[in-house]
Amino acid sequence: MNNIVWPSRLYEFLSFIQKSDLEKIILDCGAGGSRPPLALFHEWGYECHGIDISQTAIDSAISFASEHGLSLNLKLGDMRDLAYEDETFSFVYTQNSICHLKKEDQKKAIDEMLHVLTPEGILYADFMSTESSYCGLADLGKDIGQNEYHYVDEDGEDVLHVFFDDDEADTFFENAEIIHKLKMTRALKIPRNSVDVWHFYYAKK
Repeated sequence: MNNIVWPSRLYEFLSFIQKSDLEKIILDCGAGGSRPPLALFHEWGYECHGIDISQTAIDSAISFASEHGLSLNLKLGDMRDLAYEDETFSFVYTQNSICHLKKEDQKKAIDEMLHVLTPEGILYADFMSTESSYCGLADLGKDIGQNEYHYVDEDGEDVLHVFFDDDEADTFFENAEIIHKLKMTRALKIPRNSVDVWHFYYAKK
């Protein structure tokens, strides 16, 4: 796996939690896909667990784990209703996943992640910004209100995309301490050479 380059935000989160004295046990909410990010944390000695709402995505991630001899403990699940005991994980994250839930469901998901975190545990989550250049483009799909849109992606699938103003997601973390927050911009070719803007949050229980 040395030839795999993971998104920079995952390396940043890994670097951050490496400074912690908590037990190295981590949960990925949205863990499926052909290159499951949990593989990075497995390499650094973490006990890994992951859920995804898509069986196809889980099957793909399991195939990757089997091919590389990794124990990632992947299963079908919904981040809005996590099937784990409270205070199970030292670290929980969701990367490029929670943005496809409605805002009210994103709040439920963050609450669930905080429930399964141990005291002093750290949560990382990212949210799409309304400053993204494709936010609100009418010809990409349907506006359902509150900066929530059903866009048809390059594979022809209808995918919910949800965008936040600055500080809007702060209210999700009322039961935790926001310890780090930033906004990042990157260029995308799809859709239409767009500017992609994200809000990144680290919170401590």
